[in-house]
Amino acid sequence: MGLVQAEGLRSVEWELSYKTSMVKADGSALDILKEFYIPALSLSTKYDRVAGYFRSSSLAAASQGFSAFVGRSGKMRLIVGADLDPQDVAAILRGDQKRMENRLMQELQQPESWPESVRNGVTLLSWMIAHGYLDVKVAFRVHRQTGEALSFEDVSDGYVHEKWFILTDEHGNRLYGSGSLNESKTALDLNAENIDIHCDWWGEREKRRVEQSAFAFEQLWQNRVPHMPVISLPDAVRQRLIRFSEGILYPVEIDGSTAAKPVIFPPSVMERLRFAILKDAPQMPGGRYVGMYTAPVEPWPHQEIVIRRLVETWPYSYMLCDEVGLGKTIEAGLAIRSLVLSGLAKRVLIAAPASLTQQWHREMAAKALLPFARAVTTPEDKHVYIHPRKHGEQAENLYEPDLTIVSTGLFSREERRRQLRYAQGYDIVLIDEAHYARRKNPNLGSDKEPEYGYLYKAIQNEIRCNTKSLWLATATPMQIHPIEVYDLLSLTQRVGAFQNDPTLTLKYFSLLGKLRDGASLRKDEWNLFRNNMKRLPYEDMFFYTFLSENTIDGQNRWTMEDFLKRNRDPNNPVDRRHMQRPLFLASPLSRVMLRHTRKLLEEYRVRGELSQKLAFRQIQPLERIEFTSEERKCYDQLEAYCNGLAKQVSANSDSSSRQMMSFLLSFLRLRFASSFYALLETLKRRLVRVEYTLKFHQNCDIETDAEINGYINQPDAFYDDIDDEDVAKSATVALLKNRSEADLLWEKQQLEAMIADIERLPGRPSKMTKLLEILDKREIRGTGRFKQTVVFTRFLDTLHDILKHLQTVKPEARIGIYSGQEAKAYNHREERLVDVDHEDVKALFLRGDLDILLCTDAAAEGLNLQTADTLINYDLGWNPMKIEQRIGRIDRIGQKHDIIYVYNFCYLGSTEEIVYGRLLERLEQANLIVGSQQVSLLPVQPEEFRELEDGSLDFEELFARAKDRIQQQQRTAAGMELTAQEQYQTYKRMIEQMRSEERPVTLADIWESIVTSDHLKALGCKLISDGSDNTYMLNNINGIMNGTCITIDRKAYEESVKSGRDRKHFATYGDPCFHLLLEYFNADSLPPCIRQVKMPLPGVKEAEIVVYVAAIRNNGIPSVALIKGMKDIQHIQLDEARELTDAEIDSIRPEIQKLIQSEIQLISSVERTEKENRDAADLHLRFVKQVSANLLRDGRFVIKEDRFWPFIDELERRYVGREIIETSILSSSFKLREAMLLFDVSIPQMGDRAFVRTTPLLRELAFSEARRTAESLHVKKSELTLEAVVNRLDRRG
Repeated sequence: MGLVQAEGLRSVEWELSYKTSMVKADGSALDILKEFYIPALSLSTKYDRVAGYFRSSSLAAASQGFSAFVGRSGKMRLIVGADLDPQDVAAILRGDQKRMENRLMQELQQPESWPESVRNGVTLLSWMIAHGYLDVKVAFRVHRQTGEALSFEDVSDGYVHEKWFILTDEHGNRLYGSGSLNESKTALDLNAENIDIHCDWWGEREKRRVEQSAFAFEQLWQNRVPHMPVISLPDAVRQRLIRFSEGILYPVEIDGSTAAKPVIFPPSVMERLRFAILKDAPQMPGGRYVGMYTAPVEPWPHQEIVIRRLVETWPYSYMLCDEVGLGKTIEAGLAIRSLVLSGLAKRVLIAAPASLTQQWHREMAAKALLPFARAVTTPEDKHVYIHPRKHGEQAENLYEPDLTIVSTGLFSREERRRQLRYAQGYDIVLIDEAHYARRKNPNLGSDKEPEYGYLYKAIQNEIRCNTKSLWLATATPMQIHPIEVYDLLSLTQRVGAFQNDPTLTLKYFSLLGKLRDGASLRKDEWNLFRNNMKRLPYEDMFFYTFLSENTIDGQNRWTMEDFLKRNRDPNNPVDRRHMQRPLFLASPLSRVMLRHTRKLLEEYRVRGELSQKLAFRQIQPLERIEFTSEERKCYDQLEAYCNGLAKQVSANSDSSSRQMMSFLLSFLRLRFASSFYALLETLKRRLVRVEYTLKFHQNCDIETDAEINGYINQPDAFYDDIDDEDVAKSATVALLKNRSEADLLWEKQQLEAMIADIERLPGRPSKMTKLLEILDKREIRGTGRFKQTVVFTRFLDTLHDILKHLQTVKPEARIGIYSGQEAKAYNHREERLVDVDHEDVKALFLRGDLDILLCTDAAAEGLNLQTADTLINYDLGWNPMKIEQRIGRIDRIGQKHDIIYVYNFCYLGSTEEIVYGRLLERLEQANLIVGSQQVSLLPVQPEEFRELEDGSLDFEELFARAKDRIQQQQRTAAGMELTAQEQYQTYKRMIEQMRSEERPVTLADIWESIVTSDHLKALGCKLISDGSDNTYMLNNINGIMNGTCITIDRKAYEESVKSGRDRKHFATYGDPCFHLLLEYFNADSLPPCIRQVKMPLPGVKEAEIVVYVAAIRNNGIPSVALIKGMKDIQHIQLDEARELTDAEIDSIRPEIQKLIQSEIQLISSVERTEKENRDAADLHLRFVKQVSANLLRDGRFVIKEDRFWPFIDELERRYVGREIIETSILSSSFKLREAMLLFDVSIPQMGDRAFVRTTPLLRELAFSEARRTAESLHVKKSELTLEAVVNRLDRRG
């Protein structure tokens, strides 16, 4: 094909024919689309074509070159044959329009199954029809002589179906083409097309051929050919065709190329300003809240309070202590989202138990839309990302990414702590399940020196000094003793005098409990409340303002003024009741702990402010499984093995080995309590290791002892915060070193005997039989389906055993598996379990496609399964809170059922039966535990389960301990928490105020900006009409796939994520589609009439505040507008012709500076506030130590005893009942600072000493400090002298 000196079609030297089999001079294959159709149609204004059939492949073939035709404003007429049975043709020709419509529609079904070339071609043809370039008619066949209806391929009357076309240019030149086109009855063949070309300027003969063809087409089009009637395309079919090109801006050819692009005008200046505001909104004044209010998940009222507090007061440190199922993850996630988007926080570390890191990763991706890296250490160090896309990167330093999730287990290793110690500082560190950081000896109370595990030490020594803000998340800040609350509270470093004094902290809680119970208080106890309230403005002005605005009102204002200003103690019940809420909120715990219970949610629900359902929990009677005789034999053998192994190891071992032995035996018993199969697998693995050691005379895993020691040195370690399969591996190789050959042979024989007996167990295990009994009752008769049930076990081996039995008995049951290591789901089409993603298992279960879900504890915290009404604990672990977390998977806000049922399995006579059965029943009889959450209230430590197992603890002693702890917890809790009604009243006013505040951008602003954009409409984007107008389809935007849907409807978005079908994007920050949309609109600089102004936020590295300044006309007068958000542009008229000057910008900077000051007011005060709290804590500790030392010295004159412990006991006894005891302190330590103390002290201007009138409360603190100091000396009680303790107090005071 060559160019000639002419116009239109005559400008090209066309070949006589075009064949796909032809080879060009350069050896390449001929491309008919590129070599003929596009060049020819780009020169044409009229295109008439008789094509093949009305089917997708023929229509696609007919579309070739259309994209070039568009730019010519050309018109095309297309006649296609109807490939129908004669009966259908006859009916249609008799006027059966519906039959024609139905038959043609059938050819357009299942477009998703068409090849891409066919989809492209049909879409292009559809676009031509939609835009008025193309008209289509359908031709039918009748016999030339008889008039009988025929199929289109029938040749009985001599007719041969031809395929040909005529092109006409603007000069009247015509080109006729005919031949074998690339369409068959079944497919579009891009390699099978032959066209013969005839041009009317090639001579008279060719001209006549073209004219005859043109006349023939006109006759056909006008329906003047008797044997080939032609009918216009039915409107329904036409509309169906048009829908193929909805939202398409640039039509493409069958090979994906295009030759035409319509002209699209750029966005208007106002549109560009709108999208510029959207892009910068999180960094505009008030923008720190944009992230939480534009997230894909809407917080519940109590969550909104927590998120606002975290964001508004950042970088304060907090304890996040909502009950299980109330959404701590959402609270933390949305707060982090807000702070990161606003630029206030850049580096964030989330440290969680290993079993929770993946859940945190998924939640931060799905709910917060933040690109966190999850640190993985096996088989090599790397960072895993799942948002905005899944990928992994090798890690030189696990703490290098700005947004990182790690396992708290890493902190047990020195090399990992060293990396953390030298990591770049964090803006936020969140410790999940922070109760694992508690001391090892909480039972000993506040008088004893604490023994902290590795996690607490890591937080205290490596993390706290390296982060601005520390968030400690736990649903159980107090598990055993109130001292656990103090330990966490002290890490926040903002509770003043309470920081370093556990006795003072616990005393405050105790006094609040007395106040709530209506008990009378002493003068010095009221003074503690008073002085604490007076110190609050200095130690936390924000919180003091919050307290004053939300708790001091007309009812208690006068009482509070009398109390604080006139030093009058409340002397009647009404005044004391009015004092409760302010004094509770002024407590050290209220400053830092954000806690809510289900009772508060019930308040919201009763008042109609929470639509989600709160189910009633019904714990079924404990299922006590009785052993068969064969099972009893296996149990007895295990006990004999455990006792024998313990004797062997303890005979010649150190304390470390004995601890490892305790670890191993406890683990074996837990495996047995779970299932015989779990025990069997462990015994087999152990046997392999024993045989290996016997054969090679060495332990086959030299790291195991170190690993087990790591588990032992953390509180409740192997019971909680580690992967059970890792423990199983370690347990199989523990205690094999330094064993004699005789010992190992004995163990080998024991293991072989136990394995043989377990493998010989007849029939189905007793526990499995009970499970099947319950499932049988839940079967929906006649359907093969079950009411949705969740089954939990601790161990993966047990899960596999349950699965094996279920598949044997219920082979078609729709079962899902969700564990830390695998996720599977029953595929009813393939009739088997298939591997799927964890998210797919959840989605299938919530959608009702799965009936029975088998889970391990490793995945318990990652599931929200509100569609199930029954949960079965196949085994019961040694941490009651773990059982509560399992139940929390279905007992959540939004549960679909009114009642949920919980079944607990255990063996009769087992340790689990003693604790979860007999102990619970006894506590209920004593009215110490009531309600539906009994399990979570059991104050039993995992260590006590072990003591029950080995006989060192009996039931009566356990009951006594539990009873004492519960009573202490109840007393303390009364002083720690407001009632639900009090919380509701406090929050009501706060929420009303919060929701009245203006923010730079709302979700509604985002949506309005998108759906009202004229530019997006011109690009072919549009609302999808699904009855709610909540979905917008994007097309022709760089980087975004055509047809991508976006929404701000949270429910629609969540459903699309769960279903995995028709996935929608959420129009907010962090969504990759929304990000590309913002980048598209902000690709070019703003016009001179608008200026973006950025100013740094002092004290926050790299953070900026952003505003816009615009030239406007105000009643025709040129002016300047400061734009802080979307509302500021609602009614302005941009002066687009004017360029802003530097002087105009400078004139508005003072106003911007005021905005900055309001933004950083709290941030700038935090460092000062924390220093004030640290100074108050240090001063209080020095004061108490000096009082303590001098009380001890003074006591020497009346008590003749040099040994400390008898002396302190006697001194305390003598002072009981005495109101005031005078002593002295060094005045130089407190001069001009006495106002910082919580006790009234008068420091003289002259002299070295000041006299202190010690009250019973102050003496209690002093004596407690003396006892802690004595404990820290680590001297035998009988040998510790009074002098040694006084000297230590003096040095530290």
